[in-house]
Formats: sequence, structure tokens, C-alpha cells
Amino acid sequence: MNPTHRDHELWNWSAGLRPGAIAKQGRWLAPGRRPALQFTKCLHGPVPLPRDGEPGRVQRRAGVHPPQYCYGGRVSPAPGGEADGWEWFALTRSPGRRDARPTIGQFIGRRARHARFLAAWLRIALCSAIATASFAFGQEARLVNAQTQTHTVATGLKQEFQALVKNQVEPAWIGYAVAIVEGNHHICCSSSEDRHKPASLRHARCKLEGRDEGMNFNTNGDDDGRESPDRVLVLFRAADKTIGKIRVFTDDCELDAGGLTVHWLSEVKPKESIKLLASFVEGPENSKAGRRISESAIAAIALHADVAADDALAKFVEPNHPEEARKHTAFWLGNLRGQKGYEVLRRLVREDPSDKVREHCTFALHVSRVPQAVNAMIEAAREDKSAHVRGQALFWLSQKAGEKAAQAISDAVENDPETEVKKKAVFALSQLPKDEGVPKLINVARKNRNKEVRKDAMFWLGQSNDSRALAFFEEVLTR
Repeated sequence: MNPTHRDHELWNWSAGLRPGAIAKQGRWLAPGRRPALQFTKCLHGPVPLPRDGEPGRVQRRAGVHPPQYCYGGRVSPAPGGEADGWEWFALTRSPGRRDARPTIGQFIGRRARHARFLAAWLRIALCSAIATASFAFGQEARLVNAQTQTHTVATGLKQEFQALVKNQVEPAWIGYAVAIVEGNHHICCSSSEDRHKPASLRHARCKLEGRDEGMNFNTNGDDDGRESPDRVLVLFRAADKTIGKIRVFTDDCELDAGGLTVHWLSEVKPKESIKLLASFVEGPENSKAGRRISESAIAAIALHADVAADDALAKFVEPNHPEEARKHTAFWLGNLRGQKGYEVLRRLVREDPSDKVREHCTFALHVSRVPQAVNAMIEAAREDKSAHVRGQALFWLSQKAGEKAAQAISDAVENDPETEVKKKAVFALSQLPKDEGVPKLINVARKNRNKEVRKDAMFWLGQSNDSRALAFFEEVLTR
């Protein structure tokens, strides 16, 4: 095969690269072949120039011009000569005769064009490298004092996880990161020195081993000037071939592993993570440690951005699950799962057989940001069969404030059949903003037919330090 044929161009030129790219010397291609190559192929150089007459090299023969034009410290000599030493190898067509040399103006112009083009390519490559590094870094935790071993999950998370646990006798941690549910979440620790600093200036670090000072579990918080994390970190403590603890953090938290090995799993799929964590909720809760693991697994699932988390949490509130697991799940449904979580809570507060679970649902509805949650709380305050649950619903309604909540509390003072519920409703009125609560308390103290209720209203008016309450007392005492 004659390498001087025009179709036998070096693969860099056949790939369609623009002039000015610094290219790696390539192999000869069969006629018509035009392989693709990636941008990074353009960043090699300098390379030795081919010598005339060498087998497999570019040969300069009469009427045939290799598609490359060489320039740099030295320009290729006339036919028959040799290009000695190292030269920059640029991909561009020869502008004229095969032995033509550029003029000084042409040479400077080409050097300037090629320098600009090379600078552009370098910027692209640098941005690509930074993006790649950022993605890889996002897959890992900010670990210090750790012996990190990275594993790519290829055969499935469950198999990889079980294999690591089975072989782990000495204490170690197994962790991974997945996308976090939408919201402003920060889960880390702060020292006593940091507590008085603005949130953006705190140095967030947690110790995986031992006890942490000031664990801060802030989910759906207000904007505090910090960038919202993108990922939630899930870590399992393995020892004696079993899991003894699950911990959850956001990716803005620095983790001190206490010198232990950390097996970090990359490319974990959220659905596989949820399935793995669910296995710790489904397990027995016969011990305090077992309940803690179950609660941590529920919180970790709730922090997943994947919709599979909603299905898993809905299963945990079914009556066949332990009461504590249902209560813990209810909180996270209200706190993190939005409309889907509200729909499960609305059903749960109506139908769960446990008074304790329904009571906990009133609090979960209180922390929900779904507007309809107030209606579900009002319904519980009016209709729940348990006086205790109705009282708790009234209390959490008072923390919501608003016209609907105030009216529901006033209705309970007048209409609930239980005196204890009426008294809780009076207390709930005292928790409303003063412009709403004080006039209603005065009205109750004046007109309610239940002596115990009037007495409680007077007590809470006395705690208000409001001028309207003082005027009411003067009126009563000077009759």
C-alpha cells in the first residue's frame, strides 16, 4: 500500500480536526476510512516528524503533497532533505509548493492563529477536566483521617454491600452518595465555637466514631446563605460481620473517620439504595440498637430524591409495622415528601388504629408545607375519637395560626364535648398571635358556660402581658 496516496492521510486529518490542533502522530488508514476521535486526542505534542524515504512514513514525491504542513523551530527542508529533531506538527494543508516556506508575515500570522486555537482547545479541555473531577468528587464524601478504599458497584449494591460486610471483622465504614430530595437541607455537626458564627462561616465536621458535639439535623430550613447540598451521604458501620449503626449527612459536611477504613461505593443507583435501606426497617426491632438503625434507615430513605422513596415510606406506615416505625415514618412524610407525603398522612390520621400514631400525625401535618395539611389538622381536631388526639391537633393548629386555624380552635372551645379538650383549645388560643388570640380569650373568659374553661382563659390572659387583658381585668374587678 502506497502511503503517498491522498486517501492515505494520517488519522488525525481524516477525523476532521481543524487546523492548528497539535496532534499525535497516527497510523495510516485504508482509503475512505474516517474514524472519530475525542477532543483529548488533540492535546499531544510535540512529536517527531517523519523522515523522507522511511517505510510507513510520509514520502514527498513530485506532484504529491502530504496533507500536513510542518512548522516550528525549523521548517521542513526541500525534497530529499530531512526534518531533523523535534518539530510542532500542525494539521493543515500545504499552501503551495511542497517545498514552499512561509513569509515572515505568513509565519507570524499562522503562529498567532494557531496559538489562539490552541488556547481555546486548552480552555475546553480544562473545563472538561474540572467537570469530570467535580462529578467524581460529588460521588465521594469529604473524608479526613480515613483509609479510603473506593469500589465501583458493578454487580448490584446489595451483593457488593453484603460481600464487604461478610469480610469485615474489624470496625470500618461503608458509604455512598445519592441525589438528595429538593429543599434546603444541612445535616452535619457544629462546635460550641461555631454556634455564634453565621451559618456560612461555620466549619462543618462530624466524627464518625465517638460522640459528636452539636449534631445539627436541619431539613427544609430557611435560606441561611449557604449553598444547598446536592447529595445525601449514607454510611454504615460494620464490625464483626454485621451492621451496628447507620448515619446520614449532607455532602457539605466533612467527616472524620477516626483512622478507620472507609469503603466508598461509587455509581450507586438510588432505587438499589432504597431497597437496601428498607431491609433494615423490615428487620426486627427487639433492641434499642435495632430501633435506632430502623429510624436512621427511614430518615435516609426520606432524603432520597427518587420517587421510589415515597412507595417505600407508604409501606412502613401499614398496620403490620411496629408503632414506633409508623410514628417515625409519619414525621418524615410530612417533613420531606411534599404532596405525596401529605396524601399518606391524611389517610393515616383518619385510619390508623393507634392513638399514638394519629397523635404523631397531627405534628407531621404541622411540619408539612402542603397548604391542605391545615384542613386535615382541623378535621382531626373536630372528629378524632380520642380526646388526646383532638387536643394535640388543636395545639399544633395554634402553631400554624391563620384564620382557618383560629376558627377551628374557637369551635373546639364551644363545641367539643370533653372539658379537657376545651381547656387545650384555650391554651391553643394563647399560642396564636396576640392580635388574634387575646380578643378570643377575652370572649371565652366572658361568655363560656364552663367554669373551668373560663378559669383557664383568665390564666392565659394573665400570662399575655397585653394591655387589653389588663383592661379586661380592671373591668371585672371594679363591677
